[in-house]
Amino acid sequence: MRVFIQDDHQLDQTEIAEAKRLSIDIVENDPLIEVRDDRRVSHRINLLSRSGKLYNTDVIFYHMGYNVQSQLAEQLGCQLDEGFIKINNKQKTTVANVYAAGDVDTDRHYVVLAVASGALAAISIYEDILKTALENS
Repeated sequence: MRVFIQDDHQLDQTEIAEAKRLSIDIVENDPLIEVRDDRRVSHRINLLSRSGKLYNTDVIFYHMGYNVQSQLAEQLGCQLDEGFIKINNKQKTTVANVYAAGDVDTDRHYVVLAVASGALAAISIYEDILKTALENS
């Protein structure tokens, strides 16, 4: 297995040691610039790095990285947990009438989970609006 570290992300010594222990090759400071699909010829995928080195692989797992944008929630008074917005099982934050969804509420960054949390937040908002409307009628 090989991991390419892109941009200015740096691994700490613990992460590097763990990668070595697991026989994971770490490539730093040589960003990938091209993916070549040569599966018709070689049944492999070729990755070209900026230095011109060509890496052959069968599978690519790509992670773009993330920066949790929780400043607004913090300004509103929402509690954070390691930078993520703290929510309950209905996507409600610790501040009344404030909901959070997507990558801001969990350390699992998958599109399907972000979409699901958005749908759950929408349902919760609808239910709360309906409940308030019924109470006020």
